[in-house]
Amino acid sequence: MAVLPESLLLLGTRVASARESSRLARPGRDKQEQSAALISLVSAIAGTGYGRSVGVSGGMRYDEFRRRIPIQPPEGTAPYVERMRSGEANVLWPGPCSTFATTAGTTTGRARLVPHTEAMAAHFRQAIRTVFACYAARAGNVEMLRESLFVLPGDDSGTEPDLCTLFSANLPSWTRSRLLDPCTREDRGKD
Repeated sequence: MAVLPESLLLLGTRVASARESSRLARPGRDKQEQSAALISLVSAIAGTGYGRSVGVSGGMRYDEFRRRIPIQPPEGTAPYVERMRSGEANVLWPGPCSTFATTAGTTTGRARLVPHTEAMAAHFRQAIRTVFACYAARAGNVEMLRESLFVLPGDDSGTEPDLCTLFSANLPSWTRSRLLDPCTREDRGKD
C-alpha cells in the first residue's frame, strides 16, 4: 500500500477534522446516530442463529431489543463463540468469522475468546480515523499526527492474538511509522 506524502495526509486530516467539528456541533446528532446504529445492528443480527433464538427482528425498537437480549456474563455467549470458532457462519454476526482474539481476563480472571469479523475490523478502522479527526478538531490542529503514537504492545505468541495486537493491526497504514512501544520506548515502525 502506498504511503501518502505527509503534506497530503495533513491536508486530508484538516478536511476530516473540519467535517468532524461540524458533525459534533450539530444539535441532536448523538441521539440520531445512536438510533441509526441500533437499527443497523438489530437488522444485522436478526438473521443470525443467536438473533433468531432470542426473537430479534429487523426494525425492533430499543425497549423490545433490551427485553429480548438480557445482559449476561461471558459464559452466556461462549457456546455461540465456539460454534463460530468451529467454522459455522451467521451465529452471532452475519457471515463467517475466521479471526478470534483473547481478552486479558480482567473481568472474569481468565482469558476468553472474542470473535473479530471483517465487519468489526472495518468499523474499527473507521472509528480510529474518526477518533483522530475528532481529536484534531478539538485540539484545533493536526500537528499531533507528526509525533509518535503510544500503542500498547500486543502478544501474538499464542494461537489467537490478543485484543491489543488486533488493535495495532487495524490502525491506519500511515500510523505504522509512528508507533511507539511503551515497554521498550522504541519506535516500532522505524527500522
